[in-house]
Amino acid sequence: MISRIILFAALSSYLAGQILSVIDTIQVPEIATEIQLRHKFIIDSTFIVNGLDNVPFDYALDAVQGVVSLPSSQKEPRTLVVRYNYFSSPLPLQVGPKWLQLPLVDSLINKNNLPIETSPSSTPGIQNTDALFTAGTVYRTASVSPITGSEFTGGLRMQIQGTLGRDIRISGVLSDQNLPIQPEGNTKTLDEIDKVYLQVNHDNFLVTAGDIDVSYSSGKFMNINRRMVGLNNNFKYKEWSGSAVFAGSKGKLNQIEFKGMDGKQGPYKLTSGDGSRDIIILAGSERVWLNGLRMVRGENNDYTIDYAIGELTFMPRHLVHFDSDIYVEYQYSDAQYNRSVLGTSMKRDLRNKGNIQLSWLREFDQALAGEDQIDGEIMNLFKNVGDKDVQISGAIQDTSGAYVFVDSIYVYDPADTILGDHFNVAFTYDRFAGEYARKVTINGTLYYEWMGNNDLDQMRQTMDLYSPVRKLVKPESQQMVQAVGYYQLNDWINLSVELAVSDHDQNSYSSIDDADNQGIGHEVELSGQKIPLGEKIFFGYQVSDWARNSRFHTLQRDRSVNFYQDWNIPVSGKKRERLRNAGATLTIDSLGAVNGSFSQYEIGSALRKRMLMDFHGTTAVVPSVTGNFNQVLYGKDRFNQIDFAARLLPGMVHPVINYSFESSEKAYQFEHITSGVEYSGEKLQTTVVIGRRENHLKIEDALLLSSRGYFSELDLRFQTRNGWNQSLIYRKRMKTYMLEEKDLDYDLAQARIFFRKPSHPFRLDVKIKLEETLTENRATVYDSVGVGLGTYRYDPQFEEYVPDPNGAYIAYTILTGSHEPTTQFEGIQRLEYDFGKRLNSKFKDVKYRLDWFWDFNGQNFSVNRYMEDDLNASTIIRSRSKLRHEWDYVNRTGRQIRTWWLSEKDLNNMDPRGADLRKNTELALDWLESISANMHAVVKLNQHDSKVESGFSHSRDRSAQGTWAEIGIKKRFSSLWQTEALLQSGYDTGKHQSSNYSADLRGIRLDILHFFSSKGRLQGRFEWSTVSLDSEAAYLPPEAVRGHALGDTRKANIQGHILLRQNFSINVTINYISDIRYDNFINIMGEIRAYF
Repeated sequence: MISRIILFAALSSYLAGQILSVIDTIQVPEIATEIQLRHKFIIDSTFIVNGLDNVPFDYALDAVQGVVSLPSSQKEPRTLVVRYNYFSSPLPLQVGPKWLQLPLVDSLINKNNLPIETSPSSTPGIQNTDALFTAGTVYRTASVSPITGSEFTGGLRMQIQGTLGRDIRISGVLSDQNLPIQPEGNTKTLDEIDKVYLQVNHDNFLVTAGDIDVSYSSGKFMNINRRMVGLNNNFKYKEWSGSAVFAGSKGKLNQIEFKGMDGKQGPYKLTSGDGSRDIIILAGSERVWLNGLRMVRGENNDYTIDYAIGELTFMPRHLVHFDSDIYVEYQYSDAQYNRSVLGTSMKRDLRNKGNIQLSWLREFDQALAGEDQIDGEIMNLFKNVGDKDVQISGAIQDTSGAYVFVDSIYVYDPADTILGDHFNVAFTYDRFAGEYARKVTINGTLYYEWMGNNDLDQMRQTMDLYSPVRKLVKPESQQMVQAVGYYQLNDWINLSVELAVSDHDQNSYSSIDDADNQGIGHEVELSGQKIPLGEKIFFGYQVSDWARNSRFHTLQRDRSVNFYQDWNIPVSGKKRERLRNAGATLTIDSLGAVNGSFSQYEIGSALRKRMLMDFHGTTAVVPSVTGNFNQVLYGKDRFNQIDFAARLLPGMVHPVINYSFESSEKAYQFEHITSGVEYSGEKLQTTVVIGRRENHLKIEDALLLSSRGYFSELDLRFQTRNGWNQSLIYRKRMKTYMLEEKDLDYDLAQARIFFRKPSHPFRLDVKIKLEETLTENRATVYDSVGVGLGTYRYDPQFEEYVPDPNGAYIAYTILTGSHEPTTQFEGIQRLEYDFGKRLNSKFKDVKYRLDWFWDFNGQNFSVNRYMEDDLNASTIIRSRSKLRHEWDYVNRTGRQIRTWWLSEKDLNNMDPRGADLRKNTELALDWLESISANMHAVVKLNQHDSKVESGFSHSRDRSAQGTWAEIGIKKRFSSLWQTEALLQSGYDTGKHQSSNYSADLRGIRLDILHFFSSKGRLQGRFEWSTVSLDSEAAYLPPEAVRGHALGDTRKANIQGHILLRQNFSINVTINYISDIRYDNFINIMGEIRAYF
């Protein structure tokens, strides 16, 4: 018996992994009596067949053979749609040893020496040959409420895949839904749930419409990567190939390059082209480089990014220094213009000797509202300003405005207590001339305050300042025409020629300043690769000349990301450029290669000369060695770079050494050396490195030691077959500043310990992350959207917005602009022990779980600060912790007991008004006891203690200690009816400010669940409760008696779902509440959904 059970379980798990779904559309001739489906071994219970006319009919299904038998009354052709699940791996038709399936020897003799024939079936059948499959939903939703009114929405989402004809394949996802949800930027890959496209594929062409990724890579100047919405076509015919695109860009491209900061892994703020910080980054559009190395997104990789607020943070594996070179390309949403793109490219191969290519691309902005909707005064400004920046006053005079203009300063005066003209004022982030700081009032209203009496230059180092102006963004247009040719003259000489013409108009509404729009650039290159000089010895060379005039404008980056660092020059503006280069390469197979080059770079009237040598190689004793020497001469100054890295010894243990040197003879010098050991075993991989760095500054013709730093790095990864997995990244940095009175000492760490084995009762998952960051203070602002439309309500007695599903307010977070260096720690631990997996355990019905979480952001971090709850602890920005112990007991008789203990703490000092401290502890028990086969007794007990303290408003101070109990019966009348009736009792005592209170609740709750066979269900919850208050206090804290209002409360929630004819469903939700906060508030939502 046991062996049969094991066989059944193994077979069930195997089949579950081999089940696939399919939808077929079949044309049935009038004489057909059978349909041969495309798959056999169909799961009978999943088979659904419908006619397009929805007329029912009889049929018989042979699930094993995949044959549908039709009634003989079929008189005319019709179209059927069948939907079913099937086993992709066929079941064996016979079971037993294979030799039993062999035929008898005599049966193999064809006595008549005649071929064996099979006679065709006497009844005609058809095979489904239509290979185009569609699936999806169409829905319409109506929401009705006497307070919020009515709303009608809907959508379509369809998936399509298959073939159109012999050689054309089609696939795609179509939708009219606009999902504003972006994935989080903390993983390597992103789930793009809203990507919509239609793709038609042929051997000679590929057409994609919808969300497309456009990539043009041609020569030096035509290199773009964009995420767009539109039409893209690629084709190839004989020696011709090409592409064309017509699309609107999802975002506007921006490229920024900046230096890092000591002790700051992030966040680094990404901005728009005009410096605005209030932008949203298009998910997945960013490309990040650190010191010339391309970074990989993800918490377990190199960096994370918050797309919603445009913040970039580097992970602990890469230390960021004050001179680290960070380069980022990204697209951001532009609320003023749509950017359209037109482009085409044609390429012809020259008989395997080369190719020629002609490309054209144009990008241009179009106003979202249309040019005719732009204010006439602003349009005149655009037309008359030319290419200059435009900004206008952000103040509009209004007698009800919140600001009053006093002595050339805007003063916040919402109560109208100051005499003078009042204005509504819009403020804009201004990194150079801003004089106003963001503030938040006691009730959470955002305003701006003039800071001109302070040292503004010093303030800008640690906070963002704003100006009462509006920066007007001009519409741009740019285009480029490019011709590229490549030809192999012989085995040793290759010729490449490129010519590009650009047209960049910084203000497409104005013809002023258009004389400098056009520019030209070129590149010519002679090269040869792998020219043999002897056995395994090859020579290569490259001679190139590229130039562009000061008016030339590229569509995207046209040089390496570390170009300006290698030449030791700042990022240049519009200047004439020319670079001439001659280089050579000597390669010895299986040994290495040496490269050398000499370059001259002209930018404007300045001339720089550069000599570069680098090598890489490998031997039996030295598995890897690389070196680089870079020298740039300009005027009387000399810039030198030396880099060397080696990995020594064969086997699993490798000593490693890295050396870097950089100097500018008139400015600075640094030297950085690290050494360590690398171990690469089967189970354990680890690297241990220590290093030192010294920085010198040239002051009065003498190099002085400005700082000295020491570093240590530990990377460890350990994995065993017993289920243990461990990883650790640790960085330690100590830096002493000789010319300043400050030191730097901090740690970065990221660790994980994981254990899981199917048969083992113990499971563990521990994650720890420690990092240094520059935190920008945030404030939560609430906006009224109407009763029933928000998620918060405002309690004026407690001066607080309280979570409420029927509330009138929504919350969003803003950056207040002030920055301070902090340490961030995040620890998560999940532990589980299943006593049932232990042999002969007395506690086999018990399972234990532990969840622990601690999130700390502040200064002077230590483990001892876990219990700290001082409201005056100014060095803590936020400290949240949660600890939960849970025990589960489930036995064979149906008894289920769950008990848990919970402790939570949240010390929040992110509000600029002051700190809040919230504490909560719970001890709870849930007991389900079987009375009979269909009836259970239910007991739910909870003892809790919560406390709220505020550092800026005594109206928020309160506490609640008490109990909550629910006792009742859970009854199943049949497989279609289930009910649960509970009596509720709650009692809380506590304080609000200095007043005591006690609250008592009595109520009843009824849950009903009814299934309409397999066609639908009806689910409802009804609650009626009464709360009384006996105390000095006049108001009930939101934590007391689970947030119920004083007096009578009636609630109802009814949900219904019904499936009609397998293709349509109706969903209805009714919410009702009536108490002192909401008088007979009802909301009805209905949805009709069709499946195809």
